[in-house]
Amino acid sequence: MEPTLPALSMPTVVWSGIVAALISLGGIVLSNWSTARRLRIQLEHDAREKLKDRLGLLRKEVYLQLYSDIAAMQGHLGSLSSKDPTSPDFGAPVQGANTQLAKVQLVGSDEVMKHASELQALYTESLFALMIAAKPLHELRTDIALADQFYNRYLKEAERVTGEITAMNETGRPDPAANMALQRSFDSFREQYTNYANERSEAWESYSSSQSGFVQVVTDQVARVAPTQAKLMAALKNEIGVKTDVAVLLTQLEKNQVRMESGLKEVLARFSPPKA
Repeated sequence: MEPTLPALSMPTVVWSGIVAALISLGGIVLSNWSTARRLRIQLEHDAREKLKDRLGLLRKEVYLQLYSDIAAMQGHLGSLSSKDPTSPDFGAPVQGANTQLAKVQLVGSDEVMKHASELQALYTESLFALMIAAKPLHELRTDIALADQFYNRYLKEAERVTGEITAMNETGRPDPAANMALQRSFDSFREQYTNYANERSEAWESYSSSQSGFVQVVTDQVARVAPTQAKLMAALKNEIGVKTDVAVLLTQLEKNQVRMESGLKEVLARFSPPKA
């Protein structure tokens, strides 16, 4: 007995449906896999961009603070001659800049880290050199302060004796013996305050002469540090997106140093005491 038409067509219909379902499922799987892959790539990209943005913000914060600390430190260097080398405030700005340089090494690139490490060592060496140069000035200021203290003390004593002599004369009853004793005291006090006034004046002259030497030491240390500082500044600016040519920066630095040294020599020549 021959099979009927419906019996022949059923397998074909079933297999067609299965094949269509498999094709549809395969399309869904491929679509889901492609979507998941794109999503994973997008998430990785977003994570990298967020990390880059956070690092960029952190670098800007650290780098700008470093620039501020360096500017404050450079202003501090010129006033070290009037500070006590044994005081913690003497090297505080330099230590602050070195602390910020350590942070820069933590978040910066290899090039930034290299220049920051070198600059940290140079700043420390410069601080030691300036402490040595400032020591004679500190000793002279101590001498000036002591001489001024004794000058004022004996001046007040002389003024007191003068007042007593005047009061006695105004009574109309002069006492020759008392007057002679007061005069001897006055002469002694006047000799003392005159001597201390001379000591103070000589110490100030020595201080003025030594000041020019200290200024030269500061100038030499700034010139020694400046190239490494310029290289670091260029690297920092490039990292935060401000294109900077270090060669141009160094050339400009050399020109500025020549101008500043010329101006410094002129100022020292005008303010230095005339040679005998």
